[in-house]
Amino acid sequence: MRQTISSISKVQEFDFSVNFRSFPDERSLELRIFHIVEAVFRMLAHLFKILYRFLFFSPDETLYPTPTLTDQGQYCFDLSNLPWKDDTSSEGLYLFIHGLGGKPWEWMSYIEALNPNIHRLAPHVPCAGFCSLENEEIPLMPILEDYLKKFPGAPLHLIGTSNGGRIASHLETHLSPELIKGRSLSVISIAGVHGGTVLIDSLKQLGVASLLHPGVIDSLSYNSLSSQNLLKQWQDKQYEWHRHDIKVRHCFYATREDEMIWPISSALPFLPHTQVEDYHVFHGYSHLTLLDGVREDIFARYFSSAAHLINRKFSCYGKQNQHPLNFRSTR
Repeated sequence: MRQTISSISKVQEFDFSVNFRSFPDERSLELRIFHIVEAVFRMLAHLFKILYRFLFFSPDETLYPTPTLTDQGQYCFDLSNLPWKDDTSSEGLYLFIHGLGGKPWEWMSYIEALNPNIHRLAPHVPCAGFCSLENEEIPLMPILEDYLKKFPGAPLHLIGTSNGGRIASHLETHLSPELIKGRSLSVISIAGVHGGTVLIDSLKQLGVASLLHPGVIDSLSYNSLSSQNLLKQWQDKQYEWHRHDIKVRHCFYATREDEMIWPISSALPFLPHTQVEDYHVFHGYSHLTLLDGVREDIFARYFSSAAHLINRKFSCYGKQNQHPLNFRSTR
């Protein structure tokens, strides 16, 4: 039986500093100001990119599927139109999940950089994420189950940005060991709101948080009971993976100039018994622009074997000025 976040008993003595990573900021004041200005200019360029894509981008429904609302009031995807419906083998699935109020085409540069024979999907999150986490995740699970049952042993990669990082973590907690056994599983979270954000609490004080879905307010409030329970579920899942000798890699990206996630340690959760935990803290990127900012790093570190444009599109890896702080925990 599916266990929802709301049904979990209260987490006792939850210590935020223990359950989330925190890295000291040793930059000078001048460098901090420079990175803030840099983040602002990148944000302005990003807004023009959003406008361009809104006006001229026509999404492929096979790669960017949209869920439909059934008579029972549930969102679901058309499983008969998935990219692998006619295939007999697969080198892996890359599932890209956008954030609150986002669009699937935010992942277009990632999708285009992957080999054509790699299965990839960037679905529309129901209600653009303005609903409960369960309603966001439930329509996506049949997609994963369809793929995992059809291609035993094929790698699975869950990549989420912002609230999409939380959705990816929730999807992982509901994957069964029987479906994952014998395959590699990686979860990458980019500016994920795993511990909530003080921004939501500030919106509450201003009296404008009521414009959001109640489930969003509760889930994204800083250190809320809902976020604590979700993290506890996620941590418990690592013990389950460990008992079944299933190796999982988790990678977390954050930016010092994140205007949405306060503090940024909320994007860097601690997961015991995972195979590898990678933490990357960037400078000079906003919450929205970090997705494009870390693309080269992700492909160079994790997706190089799957990228057919790695030599052409990502040749400048390591030459940018973001100077990320990297930390790896292996077990």
